[in-house]
Amino acid sequence: MGLIWSILPTAKILKTTDGGSTWQTVYGGTLFEVGKLWEDIFFLPSNTSLGWPCGAKGDILRTTNGGSSWSIQTTDILYPLKAIYFINSLKGWCVGGDYDTITYEGINGVILKTTNGGTSWTTVIDSAPFELWDVHFIDDQKGIAVGYKNATSYGLILKTYDGGNSWVETYGPSNNLGYYGLFGVEFVDNLVGFAAGGGNKYNSQGMHFGIFLKTEDGGNTWFIDTLIDVNQPWGTAPLSLDMVSKNWGYAGGTRMGVFRYSPLSNVSERKFVFNNMNIQSMQKDEIRFSFGKSFEFKIFDISGRILKRGNGEKLIYNPDKNGIYYVSVKNKNKEIKKKIILIR
Repeated sequence: MGLIWSILPTAKILKTTDGGSTWQTVYGGTLFEVGKLWEDIFFLPSNTSLGWPCGAKGDILRTTNGGSSWSIQTTDILYPLKAIYFINSLKGWCVGGDYDTITYEGINGVILKTTNGGTSWTTVIDSAPFELWDVHFIDDQKGIAVGYKNATSYGLILKTYDGGNSWVETYGPSNNLGYYGLFGVEFVDNLVGFAAGGGNKYNSQGMHFGIFLKTEDGGNTWFIDTLIDVNQPWGTAPLSLDMVSKNWGYAGGTRMGVFRYSPLSNVSERKFVFNNMNIQSMQKDEIRFSFGKSFEFKIFDISGRILKRGNGEKLIYNPDKNGIYYVSVKNKNKEIKKKIILIR
C-alpha cells in the first residue's frame, strides 16, 4: 500500500503539536483524494478550532475541532481554488482560477463568498479572464485579491469596498525586469500591506525574478519595495507570504527559495545626516561609506548573514554579485540602517 501512495499523488492534511518536529495525517491519504490538491488552509486567529482548506476542483472542507474531524462543503465550482480567508466565524471568501499553457493567459477566475461559515457559498465572479492566487480582507468590507492576468500584464490586484460583492480591477507598478503575477498578499494593519510575486525577465527564456510590493494607504496605491534578481541558475520568485509585522516577514517560492523581509529600515535617500555623521552611498562596483569619524559598522546580505564588520571612518565592500545588502552604522546607543541595491 505504501508503494501505491508513493506513485499516486494523494491529497492530505497534516497536523503538528510539537512545533513541526513530527506530523500526523488528520485527513486524506485515501483513494478518494488521489489527484486532488489542497492549495491553502485558514484557521481563525480568534478561534483556532475553526479552519477551512481549499483546493482543486472547487474543494472546500471545514473543521470545528482543530482538525480532529472534517466536513465537506459544497460549491458549484470545478476550477482550482487557491486561497481562502475568513474575517470571522461566519463571513469568508475563496478565490481561484486556472492557467492556459497555450495562450499563457489566466482563465476561469473565480471568487466565492459565504456568510454562514461555509455551509453555503455564493459565486460572485465566475470564468473571469484571470487567475487569482490569494485574498486578504482588512475588515468585513474592504478586501484585496491578487493574481495573474497574462504574459503582458503587471501584477493583478482586485479591490472590494462592499464586502466582496463587487470588485475593481487594477494592476501593480511597472519595473525594469519584466511582467509579473502576484501570488501572495497580507496586511499587518488597516493601512500597511504587502504583496509578493514574480515573472519572466524581459527577452529571457526561463529566467525569473521576484517582486515585493507594499502599500501604506490600505491598498489604494502600491509601490515596489524590493526586486529580487538572482541569475543562478534560473532565478526565483515568491509564491506565498507571511508577515509577522510591518518590519518582519517570510516568503517561500520557486527553486525552494526562501525570502526574509528584514527588520532593517528601508531608507530611500541616497544621502542623509545622523548627528554629525554625513553618509553617502555610491552604488556602482562597490558599497562605500564615509563617516567622518570612527563608527562601528556591519554589512548584511538579504538573509541577515553578516558579511563584514568593523570600526573606522570608512567602509568599502566589494560584493561578488549584484543584489540587496544592508548596512548598519552605530555610534554609542544610536544606530542607523540602510538598504542598498547593488547593480553593476
